[in-house]
Amino acid sequence: ACTEMIQQICRNIRSTIGDNNSTFEATHIRSQLHSFVVDQMVDRLYLVLDQLDKKVPVKIIVDPDVPRQIISDSAKIFRCAMNYLVVACTRTKTGLITLRFSTRTDNPTDRPVLVVQCDDTAAPIDPELYP
Repeated sequence: ACTEMIQQICRNIRSTIGDNNSTFEATHIRSQLHSFVVDQMVDRLYLVLDQLDKKVPVKIIVDPDVPRQIISDSAKIFRCAMNYLVVACTRTKTGLITLRFSTRTDNPTDRPVLVVQCDDTAAPIDPELYP
């Protein structure tokens, strides 16, 4: 599962860099939309998390309003979630880390968007240190 995810990320990077001459555009990986099962992605996140050195438990929650199958770029969502989790695991020494998938609709006529949120019990970061 991890190898498959890494290969998908590499394919996205290769196709984006191959299609763009601009360095700026090459840094933004083009989305590869396909259908994927949310529960499988959660299983893969736990698989990778098991390999990380962490001091606290990690809980991943998928709200009931999230469809079990989504058409999106699973590699981008996976990378986003892992970025949140790696930072949280590095900083959190006591307590709990919670990653939550939910949906939000800003306008009743719009489609809902997927929200990925990570909460941890680490000490707050001073925004003045990170402009």
